[in-house]
Amino acid sequence: MISLKPSLLLSLISIFFIACADEPNATVEPVAKDLIKAADVSFLPEIRKTGTIFYNTQNQPKDVLDILKDAGFNTVRLRVWHTPADERSSLQEVATFAAEAKAKGFKIWITLHYSDTWADPGKQTKPQAWQNANLQGLADSVYNYTKKVMQRLSPEYIQVGNEINAGMIWPEGAIANRNNFITFLKRGADAVRDVSST
Repeated sequence: MISLKPSLLLSLISIFFIACADEPNATVEPVAKDLIKAADVSFLPEIRKTGTIFYNTQNQPKDVLDILKDAGFNTVRLRVWHTPADERSSLQEVATFAAEAKAKGFKIWITLHYSDTWADPGKQTKPQAWQNANLQGLADSVYNYTKKVMQRLSPEYIQVGNEINAGMIWPEGAIANRNNFITFLKRGADAVRDVSST
């Protein structure tokens, strides 16, 4: 059997208790201020119209934006449809809602669908207003529309297209027509850069 001197044993026990102390590590770096903590709240204007009441973790009624802010969110993602059948996700509705979110301290992340309704991997229907445009007309429409949205909303983040794995603005911008797809993306990016330096 190994015999330890009382002073060595006391030292080892002290080290053990110090190592297991409950105090937080003072060298942990805080979360970066520019970290995006976002929620897509595109449906919120529509949900509000139904009179839905939201509650915070203390079971108190509170606005969703306030609940998100209290939880540390700093960005809201909003979709924009070109000419929707109703007001939902229209540029006007999004502009009003984005202004409210900005007033509460949120950054704005816009997702452009380049469609009058949902654009996703299964459908990327071009806006009705662009139906008769040729390739150059479509590219110009992407540029002009993107620029208009940028100027109106001044978002911190913008997504040129939504779920565009299979292309955008079909059939011309389908992934099978790669060069057209790339042209549309470039024209959208050009518009963003022409309005914003960041």
